[in-house]
Amino acid sequence: LSVFSFAQQDTIDTTDDSWNGIGEFVYTGATANIGASLFVSANARIDGNFDLLGYANIDGKLTVNDTTHINANVGIGTSPLAKLHLYGDAFVIERDLNQVGLNVSGPGFRYFYYANIGASRAGEVTGNQWDEQNLGYLSFAHGRDLLVPGRASAAFGDENVILAEGGFATGFRNQIYGVSGVAFNVDNIADGENTIVGGVANNNSSENTFMTGRENYSNASVNNIVAGQDNLDSLNTNSIVSGFDNLNIGSQSLLLGEMNINRGKSSGVLGLSNTNEGTENFLLGSGNTMTGSRSLLSGEDNEHQGNDGISFGFDNLNLGNSSITGGANQENTALGANTALFGASNFNANANSIIGGSDNENYGLSGVLSGISNKNYGEKAIVSGTLNINYANNVIISGSESVNDTTATNAAVFGLSNDNSGANTMISGDSNSNSGESGIVGGLNNNNTAPYSVIGGSNNENNGAASIIGGQNNAPNEGTAAIVTGANNENEGDFAAISG
Repeated sequence: LSVFSFAQQDTIDTTDDSWNGIGEFVYTGATANIGASLFVSANARIDGNFDLLGYANIDGKLTVNDTTHINANVGIGTSPLAKLHLYGDAFVIERDLNQVGLNVSGPGFRYFYYANIGASRAGEVTGNQWDEQNLGYLSFAHGRDLLVPGRASAAFGDENVILAEGGFATGFRNQIYGVSGVAFNVDNIADGENTIVGGVANNNSSENTFMTGRENYSNASVNNIVAGQDNLDSLNTNSIVSGFDNLNIGSQSLLLGEMNINRGKSSGVLGLSNTNEGTENFLLGSGNTMTGSRSLLSGEDNEHQGNDGISFGFDNLNLGNSSITGGANQENTALGANTALFGASNFNANANSIIGGSDNENYGLSGVLSGISNKNYGEKAIVSGTLNINYANNVIISGSESVNDTTATNAAVFGLSNDNSGANTMISGDSNSNSGESGIVGGLNNNNTAPYSVIGGSNNENNGAASIIGGQNNAPNEGTAAIVTGANNENEGDFAAISG
């Protein structure tokens, strides 16, 4: 027979009967072999093996309880256009509790769904990655050489590995070892729990961390974000690192830029080659170093070691607490707490001071310096101008090249090249010298050694107490309480008045 067909009422005794056709259909015992086609107007049931070389048209249900071999196309609900063509609302694959093991293994191109553990595989495999021992429960893999023994995990791409539960990988040669890890792109490792890694050759063994970029590494951290290239993030929490070749081990911190180092907690570092060792700091710029805490540092090549301070500008050194250093080449020592330095190349070695200008040096407590190349050693002193030196307390110096000695407290010196060693005095003018207390010296090239005196004019000399000298070239006055004015006068008498 070319076709074997039977009606619904026909029955077949599969135990004892045997049928032989002319090469098209042979049924013996538990095996049905059909060499051509099979038409069934009702249901068909074969308890043994079913081997069909042609095609089958079955109007009812087909039940085969053993191996089925069909060489032609199979259509269910439609005329087949492929090896298996389904038409309808759905299809069902159920688990076979009696099946022991997966019957397919090794290399090959294939698609299969293993209902016993709910695992699906599609694509190409060149080894044992899709053998039964490497199939994760409820796992899915579509691609090439995907190894997914992790429970409820999914992989796409080429040579991805998921060994943990709940993982997802796509791309090439990614590896997931942490629970609920995600890896995408190329050669990434997700070793921490709940991590996401993308980019190229990144290694993330931290928890709850997102990483993207190239060749970044995160270890033993939690709740972090790492992006860029060659960044190292370790032993911290709740931080963000982005850029190139940055190192962060400080928690609650932000690093942005290139070659920055942060070891401090709750800090921000932005820019190039900055280093932070303290807590609660913010660094912005390049080449800056911070070892203090609760401070702000901005600019280039600055070093800040004090707490609660601000440094900005270029090449400044601030060692004092609660201090501000700005400008260029400033140096504030550890003794310089509660100070402010502005300008260029100033030096401060005491507390509660304000320094501005350039090349000034302050060693006195609560000093104020401005101008150029001034030096102050006295407490509560104000020095401004150029090349002035003060050694006394509670003084004001202004002008240039004046010197106020240590004995000249409570003094005010103004002008050019004046020299004062008298307390409670006021000096102004040019090239005057005073060693008397409570005096006033002004003018040019005057010399006063007596207390309570007032000297004006030029080239005058007074050695008498409580005297008033004016004019020019009057020298000397040796009298007490004398008044000398005019020119070229000399007085040795007390209570005298000379003029002319």
